Amino acid sequence: MKLLKYLVVGLGSLAVCCARTLHGAIKTITANPSIVTSSSGPLPIVLMHGILSDTTKMEPVANWLRENTGAVVLPIEIGNGKQDSAALTMPDQLARFCQSIRDNQEVLADGFNMIGISQGGLLARGYVQRCADFPVRNLITWVTPHGGVYPYPDPTIYTNANQAKNSYPGYWRDPFQYNNYLTASAYLADLNNENPGTNSSVYKDRIIGLDNLVLIWSPFDDVLEPPSSGRFSTFAVGKWPLEIISVEETPMWTGLGLDIMNATNRLKIYETDCDHADHVTLDCLEAWKHYTLPFLI
Repeated sequence: MKLLKYLVVGLGSLAVCCARTLHGAIKTITANPSIVTSSSGPLPIVLMHGILSDTTKMEPVANWLRENTGAVVLPIEIGNGKQDSAALTMPDQLARFCQSIRDNQEVLADGFNMIGISQGGLLARGYVQRCADFPVRNLITWVTPHGGVYPYPDPTIYTNANQAKNSYPGYWRDPFQYNNYLTASAYLADLNNENPGTNSSVYKDRIIGLDNLVLIWSPFDDVLEPPSSGRFSTFAVGKWPLEIISVEETPMWTGLGLDIMNATNRLKIYETDCDHADHVTLDCLEAWKHYTLPFLI
């Protein structure tokens, strides 16, 4: 069962080998953008781990980034890392994450780049849309469930009890309980602007304000369901057999300004050949470094 593997492997262990660029309706170009850097060198990088992970597990990735960019890299841990990354709700984790960034004002106040790994990518995007105390230039996510997860039916997933505990119910997107998702989801429905509210224009403007939004996903992802959730794809509402719709068909395409980011060549979607947990191994990082490093140096 994918959820079991999700909790065992963790949504934060990644790597990418044998990478290739995604071809399709989304406009993708070779990663060679004009990157904004500070006068004294590259911008600092915030690194956010995923579920059941911590800064210790992320240290090889942090060191790889330091060696390849020369940037200051700040891995951030939520609470005690492994336990709290699963046991705390996404809103609780986001509050702690945003506070950790504020606590590093001396380093981050002039702007920074951010990498979110799996679940950590939802927290990273949450910072951009909801907190934004200091400007994020480039937001990069590695196999992050932007389109939600739906590993199996659970009629109780949107109860108050379930939404008030653990992280993953907050981004569980059941295509057969879509109305319940819109009204009861503790995190993703709001973050994705699927249930427009008073912050809808703010969320969209803050995404559009990024220099680049970089989405790295894998069709071989054996944790996310669907794997293409990493590029904002999701299951069509009410369709059986399950049908995956592209990002252009989702409410997020216009609701978050992804159409604008795409039209201005600032939405980058790259595909890899690795499974979910492989995206943090150094061999794989080297294989697809051209999907990440040009946005950081």
